Amino acid sequence: MKPLARSTCLLVLLALSHQAFAQGGRQLNVPPWVGGANFQSKSKQFENCSASFKNERGITVSYFVDRRFNWRIAFSNPDWDLSVGHKLRVMIRTGDEDNRNLEMVATSNKSFEVSAGDPIALFERIRFNRSIRVQAGGLAWDFPAIDSNEVTAALVDCVLQHTPAAPRSKSTNSVASKALQLVPSADPRTESRAITTGLLAQLGLTGFQYVAPDNAFPFGRADTAWRKEMITGTVSVVMDRKWDQGMSPFEIFNGNTQVCRSQLFVIATQETVDRAPIARSFISCREIGDVVSGYYLALPRAAGGYFQIATIQAGLQLTTKRIAEDLDLKIRSLVVGVIAKYGASTEQ
Repeated sequence: MKPLARSTCLLVLLALSHQAFAQGGRQLNVPPWVGGANFQSKSKQFENCSASFKNERGITVSYFVDRRFNWRIAFSNPDWDLSVGHKLRVMIRTGDEDNRNLEMVATSNKSFEVSAGDPIALFERIRFNRSIRVQAGGLAWDFPAIDSNEVTAALVDCVLQHTPAAPRSKSTNSVASKALQLVPSADPRTESRAITTGLLAQLGLTGFQYVAPDNAFPFGRADTAWRKEMITGTVSVVMDRKWDQGMSPFEIFNGNTQVCRSQLFVIATQETVDRAPIARSFISCREIGDVVSGYYLALPRAAGGYFQIATIQAGLQLTTKRIAEDLDLKIRSLVVGVIAKYGASTEQ
């Protein structure tokens, strides 16, 4: 398979009615998981999709994903008697990997919810393992045969069925919360190329080659693109859309007509880096023998709109060799400084 050749299977999130849900679109059909779409009791508006699985000890693990593809994981047991707000440090073991530095908070007297510093990294590990083990102090819970990859794809389909595509919004010229502006250019490729050159230099990456942006990757958009082996990187200067840190990953797919024909996974989160607001998304499509995944980050542009940077990998990311994830982490730590160095700051 040529690098990323099968990536045309990916996207947009213009949802098809997939077989993972029953005819009514409400009930999950991924045994032994149960769940479906949840709606607000008064307004009847869509709230989220959820799926639950109970182990032999009567402990239930539940996944929740809302319309912005923010994910949560919770554990509950009708026999528990918890103090609401009580916190525990927790470790979730997926395969041979321990996910540490997690915290569980009691959201009711019967349930805990996990708080993860990086939910993208956590769910990326959870979904490819058929079992998980949860350890909190002297407590340990096992969930065998959990098959998270299938159920997380089904939950994405559930959200797509109940979420219309986000309308395209025009950018305003208001100054972003932190100035991240290169010398203004009528050609976004000039601006994106400067950012790309600075990032690659800071990363110390060698052996890459620039490629035509139109051929770099078919979901989302790219003004500048580079490739090294199975990794493709893109940078875009999005001038015609309004910045929103809580933007849906739908924004990434604007104008694309391709659809992932099999297991699509989408997760989004927000964070702050060097006082700059960052919107992050992870999108992956898995078909028989093929996996293409992309780490996306977006941050505001002082002249209006936002910058969008992607790190894309063809093939599975192995537990011991997560090249795209590691590269995305390094880019996040550098991108604000690179934009500031290669651009002209605007006084607040």
